[in-house]
Amino acid sequence: MKSIIANVKKTVVLRLDAGDDLLLSIKKCAEEHNIKCGSFVMIGGLKEIVYGLYEDRKYRNIKKTAKHCFELLTTAGNITMKEGAVLIHSHISAADEEDGTAFGGHLMEGTIIGPFAEIVIQELEASIDRKLDPNLNLWPMKF
Repeated sequence: MKSIIANVKKTVVLRLDAGDDLLLSIKKCAEEHNIKCGSFVMIGGLKEIVYGLYEDRKYRNIKKTAKHCFELLTTAGNITMKEGAVLIHSHISAADEEDGTAFGGHLMEGTIIGPFAEIVIQELEASIDRKLDPNLNLWPMKF
């Protein structure tokens, strides 16, 4: 186990509208506000969701499209740096629009907002990078 202390530096509140790509929008917001380390929580609605399930050292993507709206259940993630670029790492959970059954996994590009989403990002006073773990083929935090 490894840990560090990281105080909150600032908070950014973000609203996304129908048609916005969830993952790309969070990354763009972090870049625009120069956030290199942080955490976030979000709620809202989704028109399309793409999530990954990790198996055999890679992600298998699943895509679902809502007739009306998937409820974005409380979802959290973090912002760190990977090879000099902002990396958004988030898991996502949503409720099926027909029966409310929850499903989810790793947030992937192509997850589209509908009708809107609300995100609270907290920038942390820390520097956290990621390093490839070749045994897992994943990029865990390094500090």
